[in-house]
Amino acid sequence: MSLDPNPVFRRVISPWYDSDMVCLVFVALMGAALVFGLAGIQTVFEIPMHYRFVWIPLLISLLSGVVLVSISSRLIMRYILKRKENVLMSHAQYFMK
Repeated sequence: MSLDPNPVFRRVISPWYDSDMVCLVFVALMGAALVFGLAGIQTVFEIPMHYRFVWIPLLISLLSGVVLVSISSRLIMRYILKRKENVLMSHAQYFMK
């Protein structure tokens, strides 16, 4: 008989660099980088001589936006899974009474 690959009692242990607090810090830092990049784009377009350097703040904005969306979606999915797990556990405890 093989072991159940997804038993109910086993919890997922995430490493320290994927904890909620570290992810929230990354969201804050990437939000600041996104604002910095957008301010850079606005500044570049104010000075016609610097148009050729627009790729730098554009790249900063694009990369920070991708990381921001990625980490935010991971946090949202983790929250949904925790909430679903709590609801299932509360229903199981109710029916065990």
